Amino acid sequence: MNNKQVEEEHKKINEMMEKELGIKSEFKVMAVGYLSISEPYDMGEVPIGFTEKLEYVYNNGLILASLGHHDCEFCINKGVKPATSSSEKSISDEKNKIEYRFPQMIFHYIEEHQFKPQQKFIDFIMEQ
Repeated sequence: MNNKQVEEEHKKINEMMEKELGIKSEFKVMAVGYLSISEPYDMGEVPIGFTEKLEYVYNNGLILASLGHHDCEFCINKGVKPATSSSEKSISDEKNKIEYRFPQMIFHYIEEHQFKPQQKFIDFIMEQ
């Protein structure tokens, strides 16, 4: 799944929860780091300390089972053993009413494939 697909799935889940349970989320879901070989992604360096802060955020609190198992398509395409993951994290930015969702694979993508997350996400993590 790519970022857009993850956001669409969670939008459907939120709509169902509102309809069936009367629970309305005030947060917009923003998926970060759900990469697909069929789509371009932003590349570049992340700020010093970003990966460590992201790891701290990821490892503290609830870690969720993702919407499926994922093997790194970029590694498969290169003919190397792919990194794998089946978990993700959700963290809320109360000030901006954004629920960031990101897979455990984000670490691999940053380190091995030079993925650079959206600046808004980087700024939020660096404030933690």
